[in-house]
Amino acid sequence: QAMQLMAQTEDCPKQMICTTMNRLAELHMAANKPAQARDVLDKALLIAEEWLERKEPETMAVMKNLARIHYKLGAKQQARQVAERLLKTQEAVFGARHGEVAETLELLAAINQEARRYDCSEGQYRKALSIKEGLHGSQHEDVARLLRKLASLHYDKHDHTLAKPLLKKSLAIRKTTSNLQDEELASIFQQLADVYYAECNYQSSELYYKKALNLRKKLLGEHCLEVADTLCGLGKLMCAIKKYRSAESHLNLALEIQTDILGPYNKEVAATLAKLAGVYMSQGRFSEANLMSEQSMACQVQHMQLNVDDNEPYDRAVVYHSQGAYLEAEEFYHKALAKVERSLGTDHFHLAEILTKLAELNRSLEKYDKAENLLFQALKIFERMKHRAVLTVYATLADLYQYEERFEEAETLYKLALSIMQAAATVRQSDRIAILGGYERLLAASGRKAEAERMRTRLKNDLKRSRFSQSINKGSLADS
Repeated sequence: QAMQLMAQTEDCPKQMICTTMNRLAELHMAANKPAQARDVLDKALLIAEEWLERKEPETMAVMKNLARIHYKLGAKQQARQVAERLLKTQEAVFGARHGEVAETLELLAAINQEARRYDCSEGQYRKALSIKEGLHGSQHEDVARLLRKLASLHYDKHDHTLAKPLLKKSLAIRKTTSNLQDEELASIFQQLADVYYAECNYQSSELYYKKALNLRKKLLGEHCLEVADTLCGLGKLMCAIKKYRSAESHLNLALEIQTDILGPYNKEVAATLAKLAGVYMSQGRFSEANLMSEQSMACQVQHMQLNVDDNEPYDRAVVYHSQGAYLEAEEFYHKALAKVERSLGTDHFHLAEILTKLAELNRSLEKYDKAENLLFQALKIFERMKHRAVLTVYATLADLYQYEERFEEAETLYKLALSIMQAAATVRQSDRIAILGGYERLLAASGRKAEAERMRTRLKNDLKRSRFSQSINKGSLADS
């Protein structure tokens, strides 16, 4: 009604129009209508840029919300462009150590984190953290939030040993500074649940997922993306502990929420469909699993076509790879390699990640020499980083050698991987299975039955408390 009256008033101040449109957009955001919010903010920004200076508070407020809504909708490129313009304006108006500057740095860090520009993202998080500590001290809720986001960055890099202490520190600050039950606390619970899940500590994971879910439902209602995110985590966990009905129920509810808010062609919807396919596959419901996989793939392709400007070459390569379109996948993997080398250098985690995927593709094409070379390139990067993914590459290389009947070379790699496992504080269960299971298969194929049985027993004991223990009863461990 206010906007209608303003439209009828020739001399209505443009600041008032922008402020009213910004508030309407915030209302849409609170009501989980991000697309409507974006449309209002796009119009508000056009008015602000035509009639107001960029340093006007109304212009900056519109840019701030627009950057956030683009980010929420997955439009990373648009979000980055608006946020970078906003940051320059804020630094010019407020100076480099202002709270508003820290908030924009935090948003840019999140955008770069999703784009796997981890070094850039970490630098921005740490700069924002430094500003907030300088303004409020080290025991402030803003500091706790930035520690949580740094933890999420390490989690994305598979550095769970670095993520967990940051999350515990964040939670400790929240407990000493505030008893507020808010979304930030729910996010800490969610990320702790994710870390415990990655460690196969399913009991603790379930506890924190349920804490996050209950708090989010209380704060935000049952129909929002945050609740859907937690439901997806619980669905994944329930599948891991073989509670398939519960997993299916959680994931279907998450899918309903995501589809309603984001539309049917969104990457989050595609990811949930893929998780449902995994649940059906685990139960031997293969036709339903295939249907879900096809829907997930169609959703990814449609999302790619609708968001051409935001498509990372790597994401497109993964979609083509999963479709079996190997030539297209190879083209985009190479584009992704070139882009990462230009922007992040030749010694970056994501570069090694792309190399391992490209190696996997070349193995599918029976280009074994090329696959081996790519894996060695990835291995050198992971070794320089002292990253736990070294074990994954050793297991993959050893499996390749075993397939080519290069048994001595495969055994050398398995022994090297075992020595690293013994010295490591924690080892991912997927790596443990790949290494010990692969070695058991090698020993069995070589006729060394007693050694194979000892290796099998070792892994069976290691996995007693994990979700795999019940499935290892007969036959080859690698098959299990």
